[in-house]
Amino acid sequence: MTHRKWGRRPTACNLIRQLLLVVLLSMTAAMSLHAAEEQRRFLSPSTEEILNLWRSPPQVCSQAPFWFWNGPLDPDTMREQVRMMADKGVYAAMPHPRFGMDRRQYLEEPFWKAMGATLDEAHKTGSSIWLYDEYNWPSGGAGGRVTDGHPEYYPRGLDYIARECEGPRDFTIRKPEPSEKTMERFEKIVAAFIGPADGTIPRRPWGKIEASGEWVTGPTPEGRHRVLVFFQCFGRNPSPLDDGSNSFIDYLRPEPTRRFIELTHEQYAERYGELFGKQIPAIFYDEPSTMAPAP
Repeated sequence: MTHRKWGRRPTACNLIRQLLLVVLLSMTAAMSLHAAEEQRRFLSPSTEEILNLWRSPPQVCSQAPFWFWNGPLDPDTMREQVRMMADKGVYAAMPHPRFGMDRRQYLEEPFWKAMGATLDEAHKTGSSIWLYDEYNWPSGGAGGRVTDGHPEYYPRGLDYIARECEGPRDFTIRKPEPSEKTMERFEKIVAAFIGPADGTIPRRPWGKIEASGEWVTGPTPEGRHRVLVFFQCFGRNPSPLDDGSNSFIDYLRPEPTRRFIELTHEQYAERYGELFGKQIPAIFYDEPSTMAPAP
């Protein structure tokens, strides 16, 4: 009896599948080796690799200087300065609208034309542009637009005075003066305390605050005492160089913050949102502060 061996002849289709499998496995192995080499270079680079990076740092390691926009918003000038920075090996910058620039043009058409030209030229040179979200500083006022027509959006701060008095007699403190220029004017007394005049902090509530908050009156026991009065002030930027930007806002209220985002960040997002995380790596938010003196 003859036994016949049955088997399949390799078809062209099977050969192609096998070839593709070999290629895929080879690519996977090569990628794994490449990834391992990249990890080694990142975690434990050789001395020569470190020196080469110092000699010729990659473009992503470029410094990103504050770029003062303190003059006319001329798109051609912006393009020229982007090229000048790139020629010197500076492939990133942060335009900073500030003193010298006409504040009335901030976030208006001349500003956006200058920013558009900047981003276009930066794209040509392979540069990135970091955004600064204010005219001058601190961030929050959108060059005075947040508080324009909204005085309630200015910050309020807590100030204090300490007065020594001798009893027994009634003692009155009226409309104390703010201790710092950032606290533009007195608004109302909110609390008062009394204690011994020995340098310790008065902790015992004292006196009666008049309904308008303009003064507080109370009895002083026999001997020398110290009265501590806390009062609310209206805050505003006192700088004569600020050209009326009045950037201080009440950071503890959601309304001015929401208005600031609408006027600033959302305007950038509407125009250049597709560049976020790419040519525009980040937005710089500067010096948020309550601008109030601390007791």
